[in-house]
Amino acid sequence: MKKYAFLFLLCTIGFSNAQDNQAILENHFNTNRAQLGLSQEDVSDFKVESSTYSKSMRIDNVYVSQRISGIEVFNSTSVFGIKNGVVVSSKMGFIPNTAQKINTTTPVISAQNAIVKAATAIGISAPTALEILETTAPNSFVFNTGSISLNNIPVSLVFQPMQDGTLNLAWDISIYLLDASHYYSMRIDAITGALLSSNDWVTSCDFGKPTHNHLPNTNTAAAFYINQKTQFLSMHKTG
Repeated sequence: MKKYAFLFLLCTIGFSNAQDNQAILENHFNTNRAQLGLSQEDVSDFKVESSTYSKSMRIDNVYVSQRISGIEVFNSTSVFGIKNGVVVSSKMGFIPNTAQKINTTTPVISAQNAIVKAATAIGISAPTALEILETTAPNSFVFNTGSISLNNIPVSLVFQPMQDGTLNLAWDISIYLLDASHYYSMRIDAITGALLSSNDWVTSCDFGKPTHNHLPNTNTAAAFYINQKTQFLSMHKTG
């Protein structure tokens, strides 16, 4: 009984901290939005993804993703240092003036069809008997393996930053090939079905390091943790 009470207390504290961080960041954006070069639309729908506490610095590191109309901007993670209820440091990943840069918020290609397009883009057979196992959020799903992936296939609607500065609506998909030779993270254009961007987590690994895991080539490990479905980090462990 004591064990369950302790777990309940931890969950309550965690939920309270998340609410506090949300309010602190809302106030921070309201006060500093112009100085940060961001519009109201750029910060009105942000999402607190997680936080860690640094004992040495006595600071909460809070990881936040940028969203537009509930759709995450891919690789937009910002990290805020919060101490005594105040933001004391930040590493911004938010994109300014997003309202003028997005092409649409409505996909033409379905999540299932995007998986087929992704398979074609990487030169493997089309998936078979695809079905949704779980809907984790609006426009965010987990499909079965489709006989093309070692893992179930997560698919989420995102905005992919393009080289010309625009934001294209895309499906973010992860496929781990059956021979374990490649673990692809791809953005498939939600309008045209074209491959917009990709990472290969296997070739990004350094198997000589004791901290080996499947991290892609992002700016920070934190950005990967937020943007890429944390359940996949436990796939490879060293003894």
